[in-house]
Amino acid sequence: MTQVTSCVTLWTMIAVLTCAPLVAVVGATAGPPPQAIQEAQKLLTKLGYAPGPADGVWGQSTVRAYRAFLRDQGRPDSTKLTPQALRVMRTLVERRGQSPESLQQEEAHMQRTFDTNGDGRTDQWEYYDADVLTRVEKDRDYDRRVDLWVTYQDGKVVKVEFDTNGSGIADQREFYGADGALQRMTSDQDGDGTFEQQLFYSADKRPKRLEKDSNRDGNPDQWHTFEQGKVTRIALDQDFNGKPEQWHSLDGSGAITLIEIDSTGNGKVDQWHRHRSGKVRQVDIDEDADGGIDQIIHYGAAGQIARILQNLDANGRPHAWSEYRNGVLASTSFDTSNNGQADQWHHYQANGHVERIEYDLNGDGRVDQWEHFRAGRNKPYKVENDTNGDGSVDTVREMSVQ
Repeated sequence: MTQVTSCVTLWTMIAVLTCAPLVAVVGATAGPPPQAIQEAQKLLTKLGYAPGPADGVWGQSTVRAYRAFLRDQGRPDSTKLTPQALRVMRTLVERRGQSPESLQQEEAHMQRTFDTNGDGRTDQWEYYDADVLTRVEKDRDYDRRVDLWVTYQDGKVVKVEFDTNGSGIADQREFYGADGALQRMTSDQDGDGTFEQQLFYSADKRPKRLEKDSNRDGNPDQWHTFEQGKVTRIALDQDFNGKPEQWHSLDGSGAITLIEIDSTGNGKVDQWHRHRSGKVRQVDIDEDADGGIDQIIHYGAAGQIARILQNLDANGRPHAWSEYRNGVLASTSFDTSNNGQADQWHHYQANGHVERIEYDLNGDGRVDQWEHFRAGRNKPYKVENDTNGDGSVDTVREMSVQ
């Protein structure tokens, strides 16, 4: 044999760990040893590439992954593994907080990687525990960031997480029951890490309740109830005290039919806003919180107030009626004797000032006194009376109004 006094290649030095004289062997190659290839395969996998199994074979998948790594690092294209490239891989992995020595321990949990689009980069990872699949991660848009996480338990999907905005953080989650049915979905709509929306599903796979956290304090302040997959009722906590004070009822088309309001915060509804064709048509109000209606407001087709019934008694009879024209108060009738009949009528000008007040002083259902007012004055300038009850004025008094 012939003694060789110089190192054949740098890979040969790495293989024998010395530059001592070597014996030239017929058929010896100058390529990287299997140990170096295997380490490169593990490092490439850790860095997000798809070299295939760490078998120490410099095969087609490994070469494709290696070339993709070189391109990403801005290095010249090559199919040959170099010690310099291996050092760069080690450095990048260490920067990620994991030493190359710990790769072997991680292999027990990350069994399979996939390059589904053939670009040399890993875009799917499967994690196992004792040969049982526990987690799958996917890079669905091939931007080298995981955007889908699937968690398994006893071989069944229990949670799916999505990154819908490309931030690298899950902003949507789905939770599944033991029967595989979707039970709940949560969403982080503004990407701040807080899940402001939770959608719960019934056994027939239809939504049954939606909870929203509109002020991002971690507590729901909106509750949407579903029937047959459609929202039928919405409860709102507008002062964020944990209790709803407004409830909306909706029909099958999604239009509001009724709004109930607890205006005092005592937990009891005291206003009912009734809608038709998308517009409020009537509002019932319980002013003294006794459970009875004290005031009813009617609206016209244009959404303007048409009539107000006030001071309703226990029998639902009003003791004051206000009539509106084009949304402007025109007149108010009063039942001051509480006998169910009006005995006083106030007529208003377009600017809201009283123009005339009429009285039925003797309770016979006929007006027998008229008071006339000038704009902006609260005292009449003229008073007319029907003293004999024949329906005509027989007494007129002129008043001095300052």
